[in-house]
Amino acid sequence: MLEFITRLKERYQSVARAQQHGEGHPPFDDTLASLTLAEAALHMLEIGRDWPDRKPQIVVIGPTQAGKSTVVNLLLGRPLAGVSALAGFTVHPQGFDTGGGDGENDWLPRFFAGYQQRSIDDLAGAPYRAYALARAGDGPLSPAVIWDTPDFDSVDAGGYRDAVLRTIALADLLLLVVSKDKYADQRVWQTLELLLPLRIPLVICINKLDMESRKVVVESLRGQLRAAGMAEERVPVCTLPYRKDLDRSGRGLDPAQVDLLRQTLRRELSAIDRDSRRRHLHHFIRQHWPEWIAPVQAEQAADAAWDEMVEQAMKNALADYRRDYLDHPQNYETFQQAIAELLTLLEIPILADSLGRARQLITWPLRQLIGAGRSLFGKRSENGPPDSNQEQRLLNQICHHTLIHLAEEALHNSETDPGQESWWRGIATLLRERRPELEQQFARSVDNYQERFRPEIERSARSLYEQLQQQPATLNSLRAARVTADAAAVVVAVKSGGLNMHDLIVAPAMLSLTSMLTESTLGHYMDRVAAELKQRQLEAVREELLAPLRGRIRQLREQLDPARRFGIGAEELSAAEQELQEFGDGR
Repeated sequence: MLEFITRLKERYQSVARAQQHGEGHPPFDDTLASLTLAEAALHMLEIGRDWPDRKPQIVVIGPTQAGKSTVVNLLLGRPLAGVSALAGFTVHPQGFDTGGGDGENDWLPRFFAGYQQRSIDDLAGAPYRAYALARAGDGPLSPAVIWDTPDFDSVDAGGYRDAVLRTIALADLLLLVVSKDKYADQRVWQTLELLLPLRIPLVICINKLDMESRKVVVESLRGQLRAAGMAEERVPVCTLPYRKDLDRSGRGLDPAQVDLLRQTLRRELSAIDRDSRRRHLHHFIRQHWPEWIAPVQAEQAADAAWDEMVEQAMKNALADYRRDYLDHPQNYETFQQAIAELLTLLEIPILADSLGRARQLITWPLRQLIGAGRSLFGKRSENGPPDSNQEQRLLNQICHHTLIHLAEEALHNSETDPGQESWWRGIATLLRERRPELEQQFARSVDNYQERFRPEIERSARSLYEQLQQQPATLNSLRAARVTADAAAVVVAVKSGGLNMHDLIVAPAMLSLTSMLTESTLGHYMDRVAAELKQRQLEAVREELLAPLRGRIRQLREQLDPARRFGIGAEELSAAEQELQEFGDGR
């Protein structure tokens, strides 16, 4: 569980940094606070198994200028914690070990992994990720470690908030110190609301309170405890009076009130139940889990929507190919190529060589001229090779329109998918930037596909020819028609200066042959061969062209800025939820 919570927190931090603009409220600020506390509490739970007899940890928390450090000194019975009239004077956790022995706190560096451990005197100028632990000798609350912590409500508190939350997580007992001016502050109650589900024993000390307002303030505080769902009888409230001339040792305060605070803490310490930590932590994680994983699930939903969008685009592209090419009577030319191959098979053996040489000799200069003309004037895709046939032109157009449509849909989703605007805008931008490259790759794939599909055309022609061989009379008549067609084609080639090989040589013969085949007894067989060729062609376009295109488009999300993505998949999240269930079961 700890590993997943740590990873989730790191991803939140990354996404928050990427989304931070200006000096406004940091993104995911509250979520990061609860994740940080959960991570530290899980870490402390692991350490607790190895150090079950560690000293009680009393953590003093509170807003600025509430007098936390002065109260710490009162508990220690000596002025060890630094005190200043300046707000935010304490910016590092500082522990004071009373009645300590050697090695009793060796677990602290493990708990504060990534923090620098310094002496109290060496904390000035240290980075926020630092802490100190000092020997305090025997004191009124021995044996214990009493922690003085930074505030949680100043302008600079964001810098050391993680240190405060981590220190709270090690607490066996929390002492919240507030002043008359700060006890009702929203930030105080937000902090209490965050800590409440952990059920860490809590004592509240209202500091700097004059006798005239004591009753009113205490009753007001208890009312707020009830409103926050805290059983007021479970939260002892102590008070300390305001003294203008109070020094850092706390001398001058009513000893009875100071002693009452110490007695209250002793009583709460005697009732510590460390065995309940796991149960309360599980409740805490369960409470925050929906909030933590909501953006992760939203990202997963965007991923799934993207996959579905791309899948639908490929289905539409295949439907367009079928409609505008395979099923289009004027555009479909593949079966005509099969008929052209059949014409070659129908050559009369005696005349075949001479006719073939005549066609090649007469049409070679014209083919060269046509090829040069296409290079200069032929249609080209924006960034791809020249289109050489109807199928190629159509397929490249389908690719172009598909990419544009997907980019438009992604932009639309960036306006309608709350929380995933950046994700969809990133995808739309990548589609726009990568479209020329994707179109070039697709155009090359079309060339390769057509070359690989050539044997299928020849196979269809061979199938027709073999069927004709079983009907010698029909075959001979067709061969006779082939000689006439060849002679006419040569004349047309010389006079017309046509556009391509099929227009020059094949088309006239093909028209005659197709008509004869259709009217013969082979008409139904010819329709079946044509339908089978179309089906193989449809499958080839799906597998060789559209499937790779779909993969390349889907992979665009992998090029999104990883700093802006959680990158936690459905399987990883499901495994974490299973871990959470097992954690609750005590496993």
